Amino acid sequence: MKVLLLSCCLMGLAGESLAAAVLFQARAARCPAMHIFGARETTAAPGFGTAEVLINLVQKAFPGTTAEAIDYPAAGGDKYGASVTAGVEGILKQMAEFQRNCPDTIIIMHGYSQVRS
Repeated sequence: MKVLLLSCCLMGLAGESLAAAVLFQARAARCPAMHIFGARETTAAPGFGTAEVLINLVQKAFPGTTAEAIDYPAAGGDKYGASVTAGVEGILKQMAEFQRNCPDTIIIMHGYSQVRS
């Protein structure tokens, strides 16, 4: 009985290890080696702004690198302060979500003054 119980426990541990390995392989298959977060400059249209050239160069140099723009208003004038806050919140949210799904990916962050604040 003890041997059978030990055998069952070992099989359970092996099953958990196998499940973890399968999960790791699935995550690795969908996660890039590098991912770029880009925040455009103030008043630029949604997207990467002038940083798109740099992002494209990095992606060309390191095939498979992915990128996403930070979702924030990039507003100037009297809305600048609120835009900075939205930019910081956007970065934290998007990076946390990405990191949760792809913890081993190298993250590159490119941004202008609002997101550096």
